[in-house]
Amino acid sequence: MPKVTIRGKEITREEARRMFREAVEQATPEVVLDELLKELKQFEQKFSMSTVEFYRQYCAGKVGDSRDVMRWAAFYESYMNVVKNLIPKSAKFSQESEKVKGKTIPQIAMKTASAAAKVGRRFSL
Repeated sequence: MPKVTIRGKEITREEARRMFREAVEQATPEVVLDELLKELKQFEQKFSMSTVEFYRQYCAGKVGDSRDVMRWAAFYESYMNVVKNLIPKSAKFSQESEKVKGKTIPQIAMKTASAAAKVGRRFSL
């Protein structure tokens, strides 16, 4: 996701606003989705578990509340919100975690991309 870092320089309020606007413009749903998928894949590799399975266990209270667990859950919930906003309600796309059992995030993303293509939305994964 686009980041704004200001170091060692005093800037005016207008410069800060301009930088913020530029960062927001770069944060398209497609860019955000790509970054979230990268983060989720890292957690999957670190814990040798699909995100969908992790989230099921998280919702059941079986994975604790460590910093990594909370971050993984937050990234997945953010991913779901982006997906939900990319797919129009008319596509009748329900919760990914319920529809795509046991599949990894890239598989879910491909299903999402396929559904988006059917309704005329384009984004890269």
